[in-house]
Amino acid sequence: MPLWLTILSIPLLIGAIGTLVFYGVVALRVLRSMRTLPTARDGLALAELVSDWPELTVIIPAHNERDVIARAARSLLASNYHDLGVVFVLDRCTDDTEAVLREAIRMPDGSPDPRVEIIVNDHCPEGWAGKVHAMHRGYRESKRLDGSRSPDEGDWTLKPGEEIHDLSRGLVLFADADTEFDPACLRAAVALLVERDVDLLSLLSTLTIDEWYERYIQPVASFELIRQFPLDQVNDPAKPRLFANGQFMLFRRAAFDSIGGHAGVRGALLEDIQFSKIFAQKGRGLRLNCLLADGMLRCEMYRAYEAFERGWKRIYTESASRRPARLRASARRLVITGAVFPVLTEIAFWVALAALQLFGSSATALTLAIASGLGAIAFIVAMGLVYRQQHQPIWRILLVPWGAWVVAGLLRGAARDLTRGTQTQWGGRSYFREVQS
Repeated sequence: MPLWLTILSIPLLIGAIGTLVFYGVVALRVLRSMRTLPTARDGLALAELVSDWPELTVIIPAHNERDVIARAARSLLASNYHDLGVVFVLDRCTDDTEAVLREAIRMPDGSPDPRVEIIVNDHCPEGWAGKVHAMHRGYRESKRLDGSRSPDEGDWTLKPGEEIHDLSRGLVLFADADTEFDPACLRAAVALLVERDVDLLSLLSTLTIDEWYERYIQPVASFELIRQFPLDQVNDPAKPRLFANGQFMLFRRAAFDSIGGHAGVRGALLEDIQFSKIFAQKGRGLRLNCLLADGMLRCEMYRAYEAFERGWKRIYTESASRRPARLRASARRLVITGAVFPVLTEIAFWVALAALQLFGSSATALTLAIASGLGAIAFIVAMGLVYRQQHQPIWRILLVPWGAWVVAGLLRGAARDLTRGTQTQWGGRSYFREVQS
C-alpha cells in the first residue's frame, strides 16, 4: 500500500474505532434498558392484575393551543379509566382555545362532559413561570380535588402520621395540551406506578413525525437529551440521573403534597427536571421512574421550525443548568460522535475495499476494513434500536450526521443566547436566564 494511503488510513481508523466504541456502548445500554425497563405498553398486562383503581385527576395547562386542544381532550375522554377527572387551565389565551375546547367536550345531548373542569387563568404572578403557575392553579382550584392540598410554601412537609406513599388520596397527572392519549394509556401508567411502587411515573412520549424537522432532526435532538439522561441511570435508585418529562408526570397526591406542589419549582422553565431533583433529595424517601411511552402517548411538540429551534434551545439550556460551557461541550461531543465518526467510518470502509482491490491484502487495509465494518455495524444496531424506540423508519439513520450537525448548532446557539443575555420566549412570556458558572 502506498505511503500516502497508509497516512490517510490513520484518521480513518481513528474514526472507525471511535464509532465502534461509542455506538457499541450505546447499543449495550439501550439493550440493557430494553431488557430491564418496561414501557407503557407493558403496563397493559399489569392493568389486568389491578383490582382497586385510585381516583385520577389530569391537569392540562394550555396557552393558545387551539390547534391541538380538541385532540387532547377527546383522547382523554375516550380513556377506559373509570374514576377520571380532567382539568384544563386556559392560561392567558388570546385565541379561541376555549371555544374549541368547549366544543370538543360537548356530549351528544349538547351538555358539557361532567368529567371536565375548565379554569380560565388571566395572569401570571412575578417570579412564576407561566406553565407552572397554570398547573398550580389547576391543582389548587379544581372542584374535584379536596381541600387538603399543599399550601403555597415549597417547604411544606407531611403532618405526623401521614404517609407519602399513600394511594387513598388518589393520583394527579400533569400533562401537556399537545399530547394525545391511547385509550388504555392511563390504566397502563397507573398499573406501572402501582406495580413498581413509585411516587412519580413520567413517560417519554412518542413524538409525531409529520413535519420534515420531526422526521430528520428531532430524532437526533431526542437522542442527545437521552444521552445526557440515560434511562438506565435515571431509573437507578442508587445513582439516579435526575430526569422527568413534563409532558406526562403522574404523582401520588400524598407525595406531591409532601414537596409543596408547584410552589417549590415556581420559576422553573423545566419544572420536570426540578421535580426530579427534589425527589432525589436525601431523607424524602420518594421514588421516581421515567419510562418510554412506546406509542401509548404521542406528542406534537412544535408546529413550526422556528418554535422547534426555540423550544429545544430552552430544553438544552435548562438541562445543562444554564452553563454555557456544558452546552458547548455537548455540541462538540455531538459533532464528533454524531457526524465526524460515522462519516469517517463510511469513508474508511470504501477506502479499505479499494485498497484491497488495488493493492492486495495488507495489514493496514485489513485492519481498516475490519474496524470500519464493525464500526458501521455498531452504528446501525445502536441507532436502529434508538429509531425503533422513537417509532421512526430505520433508514433515516442515514441522515444522523446531518441531524447531529444541526442539533449541535442548536446547542451552540443556546450557549450563545445565554451568554448574550437573550431572553427566551415561552408560553406567552419572556424570561431572562442567569448564567451559571
